[in-house]
Amino acid sequence: MKKIHLPNLPVIVLLYFSTIFVGCGGVGMLAGGRVQTYMGSYSIMLEAPREDILDIVAEVGRTMGYSVSGLDRDQGTISLSSGSSMATTGLLGKSSQATIYVAIVELGKKLDTRISLVGNFGKGTQKAADKLFEDFKTKLLERINSP
Repeated sequence: MKKIHLPNLPVIVLLYFSTIFVGCGGVGMLAGGRVQTYMGSYSIMLEAPREDILDIVAEVGRTMGYSVSGLDRDQGTISLSSGSSMATTGLLGKSSQATIYVAIVELGKKLDTRISLVGNFGKGTQKAADKLFEDFKTKLLERINSP
């Protein structure tokens, strides 16, 4: 029987496992272009103040895939956050992070809303922030007006 000599086996194994662990993230980051950031300010007018508005904002945020990252009931503020997983970033090179900050103003008749986006593949743009705000506003007002 002929013995096969594989002097580069450790190199091949190293390349194989590094590809598995790192994935194609670098290629995805290059293909996705530069990381963009955008912060926009918006307002939502309410017909009447609601004592439970922060709870409703949190509920609507959760239905949109966000988690509560900050809450101050005394100041009337709440932050909702969402971000891409390390697997998505590492394997696909797709990166995104979003924060929705809501403050109750004008005796509860207005919600000042700030949206902060960071991401590639068009996720960190004004267009993406405007769309996120419109989706959030629509769902929030639907929830407020539901019985």
